[in-house]
Amino acid sequence: MQKTQSQLQESDTRLQETQSQLQESDTRLQETQSQLQESDTRLQQANTGVQEMQHQIQELNQQYHQLQETTISFGDNRKKINVFVLNLRILTGSLRGMRYK
Repeated sequence: MQKTQSQLQESDTRLQETQSQLQESDTRLQETQSQLQESDTRLQQANTGVQEMQHQIQELNQQYHQLQETTISFGDNRKKINVFVLNLRILTGSLRGMRYK
């Protein structure tokens, strides 16, 4: 009977140790989950920042393309003005030549 009681006490002690280890594991698991939630929050914030930057990059690309189109248009207009001025000089030169005749 004493042997059985002693075995029961040993089993009870082992059970308490196991329960204590389980509680420690549960505590570590909760800490890990908390850290994961914090990491998830930081990751979501970073993703939001990346999305905002991508939007800004798209806007800058649009502005760049508009600037390129404006520059091309300006260059075309400048060529047209140069041709007009050249034609005007030719015309005035012709008119001067007619005036002296």
